[in-house]
Amino acid sequence: MVNGESIAAQENAGADFSVRPLLEERQIDDKLGYWWLNVKSGEELTLYIQINNGKQKNTFDITSNQAITNSNFVIDYGLKEDEAKNFLSHTKVFDFYRDVLIGEKKGSGSATVVLQPGESKKIPLKVRIPSSWTNKIAIGGINVTRHANETEKNQSLLNIYSSAVALILQSGERDKSASLALSAGEMKTDEQFIRLKNTKNVLQEKTQLSVSIKDRKGNLYSSLDYPSGTVVPYADILLPLQVKKALDKGGEYKLDIEARQENKTLKEVYLLRVDSEGKVQVSPQSAKQKAKANFLWLGALALGGGVTGFIGYSLKRRREKN
Repeated sequence: MVNGESIAAQENAGADFSVRPLLEERQIDDKLGYWWLNVKSGEELTLYIQINNGKQKNTFDITSNQAITNSNFVIDYGLKEDEAKNFLSHTKVFDFYRDVLIGEKKGSGSATVVLQPGESKKIPLKVRIPSSWTNKIAIGGINVTRHANETEKNQSLLNIYSSAVALILQSGERDKSASLALSAGEMKTDEQFIRLKNTKNVLQEKTQLSVSIKDRKGNLYSSLDYPSGTVVPYADILLPLQVKKALDKGGEYKLDIEARQENKTLKEVYLLRVDSEGKVQVSPQSAKQKAKANFLWLGALALGGGVTGFIGYSLKRRREKN
């Protein structure tokens, strides 16, 4: 997985191998450590990825996958087709599972190679661009995974070593318009989510995201803060908040969601009310209500004192959308 705006190749320490993409004339920026290609509709192109083996004989699986932004706000290139669909609202832009053919075997979407100690090999990748594919962008990844050796198989904890290189296909002018939508997700007293959607075929880089749930006195109950992230086209994800303390029965809270990307800012505000049974009722606020609510809440802050700081953010599990 790759965090933030860093879309480049990722590797695991101790993997005993390395990979690198062999860039070619369609590359938009030669300084990138991954493919970002200017392609034309209906064409076929052949790329090469080079695997450099380490000190032992190793077996490698090479696959092509759709990139997604996962529930940690991290780009993930390692999901199978059925898994990737859980993080996307639309999957028909480009088929990384069928239109990227790997290796010498005709019509194969994956390949397995065995390399001797110190051996390097270039693996061909045939990429088929659909007809009438103009003014579009798609992002996937080429994954190289090393099989565990006999010593590793006998260990109590089995590590899987994998390396991925981003493959971005761009046809025509790149759309940089605003395309994000923010909303409240599932809300419970001790667990809350917000939903982030990318509604267009737009790759949103360097996206800042901040979320907070506070009471009328400005006390922080839950938060989320990402200084930078990349949102893939048509992403549809639930992001869990870090809960500092549970919402109280009978309490009223304000949920603020804000996304910033370059000079564009999107903000949504919701009022949360917890009933006597502990169920959280969620009400979106209109622009007029937001202005009035901000005035009232600022007054409450002045009476109630200071505002607690943001807590750190750490995730250990992934939550998929329904």
